[in-house]
Amino acid sequence: MANLPKLIPLGEMFEQATRTGIDEWGLADRLLTEIKAGLTVYGYRRQFTWGDDGQRKERLPRDTHRQPIPHFMWQDIDSVSASLDSEWVDNPDDPEQSANMDWVSGQFETTDVDMGTFEALQIHFHGIAIQASTAKALLAELEGQPKKRRGAPSGPRNKWEREQAQKGYEMVRAGDRRPDTEIAASLVGKDMPVREFEKQKRRILAGIRLLLAAAEKSSAK
Repeated sequence: MANLPKLIPLGEMFEQATRTGIDEWGLADRLLTEIKAGLTVYGYRRQFTWGDDGQRKERLPRDTHRQPIPHFMWQDIDSVSASLDSEWVDNPDDPEQSANMDWVSGQFETTDVDMGTFEALQIHFHGIAIQASTAKALLAELEGQPKKRRGAPSGPRNKWEREQAQKGYEMVRAGDRRPDTEIAASLVGKDMPVREFEKQKRRILAGIRLLLAAAEKSSAK
């Protein structure tokens, strides 16, 4: 770990995003996409198990430097909420595995079973950071996009994008278990430049989520 690259904490990235007008949800969603695709993130790790008395105890010694967070820990997380966090649980009624990420504070927590000891294992990563050069390039790219106008609605901008969002909504309702970000990406127009691809994907994704939210609200009445 002596040759760890220069890092920037996620909290600093979101501060910069706020100052420069970058959409914070867009930044968090892009980070999740990049991490699931292989971007390495680092955090200070603490590990906890439970003793026979039911009390949580920490595995010592504690790490004193940031550790790479294994990529497999992120793969079940599908999306970012409006409050800029992400949650996943294997079974809401009887959970054994879960993951929770707070993007702004840079805190990630997982629960699992240690396959060596079969103990319940909780892992916390805090002070999460990515390589500074990657963060700089990502923020520059996002800042180069048109800034979100105050009060401007998110979502599809034309009939074709609305139709694509409707297709994505129907795919989710039909049981497509891919992340909604991946579904939206599959519905973007062909042969688009990278920047335009990302912008259209976000608009279609917003449309899918609006349709799902409306359906959920309607069914709850």
